[in-house]
Amino acid sequence: MAGQAHGDDGAACYRMDSPDTRVLIAPATCRHGHDLRVVGYRMREANGLLRVRCSACASAGTPNPFWTLRTAGEITSVAELDDTPYR
Repeated sequence: MAGQAHGDDGAACYRMDSPDTRVLIAPATCRHGHDLRVVGYRMREANGLLRVRCSACASAGTPNPFWTLRTAGEITSVAELDDTPYR
């Protein structure tokens, strides 16, 4: 994902946890290398886009402190962090 243009880092990944529960999988590492589980993050989904903002980068004023992923379907109520699908 790091090679993608800013503003479109590709499509968001999902998995099914049960027949009725779709789970959004978001990157666990920010584009500047911080582990979001450690430094904190904020996810916001609207208008078919998910933004995952790194709290450390945002606090430091780092340019482009977020991933922007295209979403599909209904907004999910369950999410997890995992870099694997984005490698």
